Amino acid sequence: MSNIREFAYQSAAAPPGSGVAGLNLSRSRLGLIEQIQAGLPPAAFERLGEATGVGADELAELVAVSRRTVARRKERGEPLDPLTSERLVRLALLY
Repeated sequence: MSNIREFAYQSAAAPPGSGVAGLNLSRSRLGLIEQIQAGLPPAAFERLGEATGVGADELAELVAVSRRTVARRKERGEPLDPLTSERLVRLALLY
């Protein structure tokens, strides 16, 4: 978990805040960490792809998750796992 905390505090790419590459992220660092730990909604995957122009297949490869896993979680109303959520946030902060 220290990697998430370090990233949230030291990222120079962009400060945490709503609207980062289409994701509705917490404005506070602690809130961002809590969001990651709870898991982002599967819709965050789609919004990031739309905001960045990265296709779903490429985005899935970048964050190391299968598109089927994202679809299954969306169907079940489950959040993405914390690791996938962290990878989405890291990618979003680059844009």
